[in-house]
Amino acid sequence: MRSSHLRFLALTQAAALASVAFCASGEEVLFNILKDQSYAAIVPVKVAPVPEGARYIRFMMQVPEGTELALYAEEGRGDGELWVIETRLMVLTEQKTEYFVPFTEEIGRPRRVIDTADADVMVGPLRAIGTVPHRDQPEGDGRLDPASVDKFVFFFWGINGVDMLGIGSYRVEDMQFVPESPFEESLDRLDRLEVDVDASKPLGELNPIWRDLFLSNDITARLPQRAVRIPVFGIAHAFPQDGPNGQFNWDEADAMVEEAKRRGEFVIQIVGRDTPPWLWDPDKPESKERAWSGWRSGNLMPPVDMKAYEELQYRMARHFNVEKGYGVKYFEFWTEPDGWSWYRGPLADYVKMYEAFARGVKRADPSAKVGCPGLANYNIHWLRLILEYCDSHDVPLDFVSFHHYGSHARAFGDHIAHFRAMIAKQFPRFKDAEILWSEWNNQIVPYEEAIAFKSTAAHAAFAADCIRHMADQHVDMATFSFVPGDPELWKGMGLFLPDQKTPKPVYNTLRLFTAMEGTQAERVQAQVNVDECLGLGAFAARAKEHIAVAVWWNLEVPDPPGLEREGTLTMHGIRFTGQAVLERYLIDEAHSNYKAGLQHQNLEKIEEESVMVIDGSVEIPLQIGVSTVQLFKISPD
Repeated sequence: MRSSHLRFLALTQAAALASVAFCASGEEVLFNILKDQSYAAIVPVKVAPVPEGARYIRFMMQVPEGTELALYAEEGRGDGELWVIETRLMVLTEQKTEYFVPFTEEIGRPRRVIDTADADVMVGPLRAIGTVPHRDQPEGDGRLDPASVDKFVFFFWGINGVDMLGIGSYRVEDMQFVPESPFEESLDRLDRLEVDVDASKPLGELNPIWRDLFLSNDITARLPQRAVRIPVFGIAHAFPQDGPNGQFNWDEADAMVEEAKRRGEFVIQIVGRDTPPWLWDPDKPESKERAWSGWRSGNLMPPVDMKAYEELQYRMARHFNVEKGYGVKYFEFWTEPDGWSWYRGPLADYVKMYEAFARGVKRADPSAKVGCPGLANYNIHWLRLILEYCDSHDVPLDFVSFHHYGSHARAFGDHIAHFRAMIAKQFPRFKDAEILWSEWNNQIVPYEEAIAFKSTAAHAAFAADCIRHMADQHVDMATFSFVPGDPELWKGMGLFLPDQKTPKPVYNTLRLFTAMEGTQAERVQAQVNVDECLGLGAFAARAKEHIAVAVWWNLEVPDPPGLEREGTLTMHGIRFTGQAVLERYLIDEAHSNYKAGLQHQNLEKIEEESVMVIDGSVEIPLQIGVSTVQLFKISPD
């Protein structure tokens, strides 16, 4: 890429970024970009020699609400080698905030980036700047050498519109190398782990979001399913291809819905997304260009006739719920329209398409729930404009949906908390709209790292932590991605190995939470005496048959080997007393994990013993290591 493709922005400081270096006190302003409406931005920053013992980077950052950041470290060998040290960090607030980013040899994520030598700041369309391509042959031992790093690269990209950055100041200051983060400081203070469960304090009906899946087939039959998301991506191919009076073809869509209905209590049916050829804009010859896979660009662009488009959606909903009687409960419009891969039109047209979709579905079945947009990113700009349009045009909106493939479990709760606060303040009409994570999992890229991580017990602990954060924010549905499907896509994502029969440890996390259910099940209060940054969490439920507590350690910093803590699990407020049976289940590297042998591939009960519940209370010794999930289940004897 050359600078002729970009626009340059002035800095508020006189010094060029290429000469900026960290000082020991961390008092310098690294950069402060005054940003107009543009796309992605790359800011390279020279650094002073990295001090020995540096394990974290600490800095203060203030950016517009809803900015995403990737941070890279470049080794000074002259070969342009960069390492991802933070990827897809979402900033939800405009306030100045402190960040700690791991910076150790354990990072081990080699990448290459475009040449940044031509400019101090580069801004332009994200597709022009390009993503950071993978380097197939890492040199040396494939590890970051902190002592050789002489440059950091801040990569801001847009989620504010279609790949659009927010307008305002992008400021980073007070950056220092430090030997410890809040994690180590909190860990040093944690001598003994205490988990306290009060079964007399219910938090509401137990909502089994762990039984919601993206797609379904025979291999998932062992996992009881509540909701199954059906991605009928090619729904336009069921629509007439030659005009409004042509022939519909529902065979493929019907087969997918019927398959899911055999296992799930209800179905989310993705519809709309494609536009049939007879609704393409004749003034846009690019509509016929191949987009990717089986799609042409025209399939991903707005229709020329919204009335005709509404009629197609009416015929679709009528077919599923009136003619076939499938009882599809949720109709979700489009998927990831804020990404170029799935939608190639302006937001102003997207909201009109959603209106046509929602009115068509409701006309066919007033009881069906309609919603959107299944955003690829937590895109605040899109969300506000969608809500404003639906509010001002009286458009039905029964639920709002999101997708997230993140590396930080807390984000699954933070995004929803931010969204609910925005709804309450700006759009009270939609305060009762349901919230759906219609796709969720750990991050997709780097792809090889994703494949490796999603086969570990660490992924199982990550999923448990995500479930807790989503439940804290009362998410209504959360479909885990992916289950079956294209092996090249989901082999690093799903619940099973590519053989489509061997479960991964994360599958056992979902089974473990399912074991907490029962008659009149409620979530109850569970508290852990640790700081949030440690990733230690607990989730408790009571039913008529038992009380159950899941405890896990989801580590999102470089993993100190052999890290574990002992403590006590205390349960009180139990509704029965006397002799009881304690069952303990465990997911780690040696249990409920196919890597320990096929005999260990399913959820394993490792202990069953008698305990005495006295005055509704019991104490249980607790020992937990990193990347583990445990379930303690007590039932009357």
